[in-house]
Amino acid sequence: PHPIWVDTLCIDQDNIPKRNTQVRMMPAIHHKAEVTFSWLGSAEDDDYIAI
Repeated sequence: PHPIWVDTLCIDQDNIPKRNTQVRMMPAIHHKAEVTFSWLGSAEDDDYIAI
C-alpha cells in the first residue's frame, strides 16, 4: 500500500502554528511524491466522495 497525504485532511487547519510548520514541509512532501493531484476548483458538499 502507498500512503496518501491530503493536506486538507492531514493538516489541522485550526492549529495555525502546526499548520504553518506543515506548509513549510509541503515542497519536500511534493518532491518525494510519485504522483501529485491538485484541485483548484470550488469546494462542494459532496467532495468527500472524490476522496
